[in-house]
Amino acid sequence: MPADDSFTSEPTDSITPSYTPYASKYRNTVTDSDPKILEDWEVKNDGTRWLDPSFFNQKLDPPFASNYPPVGYTAEEIMQFKNAKELFKSLDEIEEWIAIARQLKQDPKSR
Repeated sequence: MPADDSFTSEPTDSITPSYTPYASKYRNTVTDSDPKILEDWEVKNDGTRWLDPSFFNQKLDPPFASNYPPVGYTAEEIMQFKNAKELFKSLDEIEEWIAIARQLKQDPKSR
């Protein structure tokens, strides 16, 4: 059986969000007209990689799901999302995710 070159178990040095498998059912952007209710947000480890969080808001229409933090939220606000304190060690870690998302949005080929 030939080896599958698309998978590697080698660890990586960078934190790069992975593909969100929920993309077909959910949107991955927020708008200014969306209510900013921190209690409606949740962060989960979706299992695609051990360190990739996924951000969810089931109360938006359509619901939100992404490996990237929602645009317009600060690290302090994201730390108030359900499960965030368990998944993130510090505000700096969240700010790193925000910076990665911003960079990927500007240059998707940098991934």
